[in-house]
Amino acid sequence: MKKILVNYLGRKSGTAMYSYEMTKGLIENGAIVYAIISEQNTILDEWKKLGLQGLCVYPTYNSLWSFIKSTIRFLILGRKELKKICETWDIDVVYVPAFHLWSELVNRLFPTAHKIITNHDVLPHSGNIFKNKIIWYYNFISLKKADDIVILSKQFSDVIKKRTGLDNNHIHVIPHGCFSLYERIYNLKRYDYGNHKVNFLFFGRIEPYKGLNVLGEAYKRILCDGYDVSLTIVGNGDFSLYSHTFKDLKNVNIINRWIKDEEVLSFFQEDNIVTVLPYLDGTQSGVINIAMKHSSLVVASNVGGIKEQIKNMETGILVESNDVDSLYNAMKFTLNDNCEIGRMKQNALREMRELSWDKLSKKILDIIP
Repeated sequence: MKKILVNYLGRKSGTAMYSYEMTKGLIENGAIVYAIISEQNTILDEWKKLGLQGLCVYPTYNSLWSFIKSTIRFLILGRKELKKICETWDIDVVYVPAFHLWSELVNRLFPTAHKIITNHDVLPHSGNIFKNKIIWYYNFISLKKADDIVILSKQFSDVIKKRTGLDNNHIHVIPHGCFSLYERIYNLKRYDYGNHKVNFLFFGRIEPYKGLNVLGEAYKRILCDGYDVSLTIVGNGDFSLYSHTFKDLKNVNIINRWIKDEEVLSFFQEDNIVTVLPYLDGTQSGVINIAMKHSSLVVASNVGGIKEQIKNMETGILVESNDVDSLYNAMKFTLNDNCEIGRMKQNALREMRELSWDKLSKKILDIIP
């Protein structure tokens, strides 16, 4: 059996969890797996429990300044150090489950290995164009040198084909799975939403492309209709651009900080939570799968790969992006039709059961020549 190296130097967020879950699935499928992981990875202790054949833990960064220093050190010394550690591993396949700015530098240490890269964000998000395009550009360099590329949504196949020159036999669609580690590390606390009929929840990093101003205007209309509801916005990032939209609205709770992995499920434990993701653009969302798996109806924009994650009015509700009327009507619908909501939640839960990591990682193994 061929030896697989997982090359993931990210620290946290959904891609860290994705990389862990996919690696765990590879091992459970009998693969021989080694890994290079960041010393700052927030779930490093879980990686150490996986039963990897070899694990190289390398310091990356905790801030912009430490990233600059660590990158200079990596270019001068780091690659030689990694090469010395890994030269006895005799790697056949390098698998990059999520992009990092050092990914390609590590890949070059294994010139004869077959390269498989999962591309999460095929197109750069709107908003911080400078930052997003820098990341997108370096990701593009890695993709051009990949032997096989995994994407999470079918609709981006032609984009990848045009960008890289790979044919359809080397572009693979493997959907996003349902994170299971959150359940094992959950601290069993529940966020107290109060006794409202419905609690609308936005969960995720605060970014310009997430459409929070649209959410604020739609929620304001819901309040004007007299409904007993609340809105909770959870995530780190710069909220100052949106504070004026929400400051005078009642029953709004803002939790503007990084949410630890063991806290995540505390926001998805009530029966009357409706997760609202009014993105202006996007590729896909791991939050959707978390919500669906824990019986929270999802209302999300019909953008990017989200339209493949949600079947409209079957497993959730899709709305037009950047459209207050469309979002307001969908949110209002969730307040009035309990039978339909229950049906959609059950359908969504059934679909999530099909997205187990052992099945998804088996598809990675099927790619290896």
